[in-house]
Amino acid sequence: MSAEVQRIINMPPTWLVRWGNILLLGTLTSSLLLGSLIPYPNTLSGKAVVGPTTHVVVSAADGRRIRPGQRVIISLYAFPSEKFGALTGQVTAMPTVDGTGQAVVPVRLNEGYRSTYGQLLPVEPASMARARVTVADETIFEQVVHF
Repeated sequence: MSAEVQRIINMPPTWLVRWGNILLLGTLTSSLLLGSLIPYPNTLSGKAVVGPTTHVVVSAADGRRIRPGQRVIISLYAFPSEKFGALTGQVTAMPTVDGTGQAVVPVRLNEGYRSTYGQLLPVEPASMARARVTVADETIFEQVVHF
C-alpha cells in the first residue's frame, strides 16, 4: 500500500471521531435519564397462607427488610393470576421469626378475597399462594447503582 492510503487508514477523520463521541455520550445520557424515570420496585418473594388470618413466610434474612404498610401481591395456586387476578394487601406488623428460621409476616387483604380483576374468589381456609412484598419503590437506576 502507498503511504497515502496507509495514512488514511491509520488516522480516521476528526469529524467521524467527534460525531461518534457525541453519539456515544447522547446514548449514555439517554440511558441514565430513562433509568432514573422508569420505576422498578424491589420485591421479596415468599409463600402465603390465605384464610381468616393471612400471612406470608419468607427467610429470616429477608424478614429484616419488611416493615408495616408495605404492599403485598398474592397469587393463589388454585386460581392462576393470569386468569383470575391476584389479591392485594398490606403488611400489618413486623415479622416474627419462628423456630425454623423463617419470618412470618402478617398481612391484611385490601379487598378481602376480591381479586385485581374484580372477581370474588372462593378461597378455602389455609389456601396456599405465592406472595411478593414490595420493600422499596426504586427506579432501574437506583437498583443498579446503590447509593
